[in-house]
Amino acid sequence: MKTNAIFGALGAAILTAACSLVACASDVTVGSGSGALGGLGEAPKSDGTCDTRLDPCSGVCVALSGDTNNCGTCGTKCSAGDTCSSGVCTTPAPTPPPKPLPDAGTGVDAGGCEFGFERCGGQCIDILFDNDNCNGCGIVCGAGKACTRGICM
Repeated sequence: MKTNAIFGALGAAILTAACSLVACASDVTVGSGSGALGGLGEAPKSDGTCDTRLDPCSGVCVALSGDTNNCGTCGTKCSAGDTCSSGVCTTPAPTPPPKPLPDAGTGVDAGGCEFGFERCGGQCIDILFDNDNCNGCGIVCGAGKACTRGICM
């Protein structure tokens, strides 16, 4: 990967990391180093354009499809923690909290159910074999199917 002399080694590392985050296409140039312009992070070419899949924003060629500072359009910044995917700022789905483990001494979890059971509608349910709560509360197996080890079969 070549870099423009303006950016040097540090710029190359930043641009390389940016491409790995936004999955730059193989035809996106990260600096050419030959004095030619229009690659990712470089000034636009003399005709004001950038290389394929790049657009000029404030004098720099960017990938609007994955740049969190120019997401979809120049100057559209994604919120902290969001990503830019296909030109749209998206918030990653939150990670659900882990289920409480049973107390080693009693075998009862924080919900008051024994190991292997989950509290559904105020009752401790065996979610591995309950057709109305198969592998989780409210997951109902369809007609003619039975919950077997948490899978409707």
